[in-house]
Amino acid sequence: MTGISPLDQRAIDRLRERLEHYGVLPVEYGILAPEPDALVLEQVPGGGWQVRFWDASRGPGRDGKVFEHAVDAAKVLLATLLWSTDLDDSRARYRASRDQG
Repeated sequence: MTGISPLDQRAIDRLRERLEHYGVLPVEYGILAPEPDALVLEQVPGGGWQVRFWDASRGPGRDGKVFEHAVDAAKVLLATLLWSTDLDDSRARYRASRDQG
């Protein structure tokens, strides 16, 4: 893997900001590092970026679509997490506790 370009780093930073803004729980995702039972944005050996689910007992899912730039993979991760309504109540409580403290 190569280093992260300034453009890709800006996309990663923006992704973190948006996840925080929407109150996505930190256990729901990983960025550049595996997170058990979560979607993970990661660099692909040989170049590019992908989003895949890391199962706690089986490891990473099969390789998905590879994107040339982190911004495209970040959009997929953000959209996928926000599309699911399963954790809306937990996210609302997380946002409320974060905003109080």
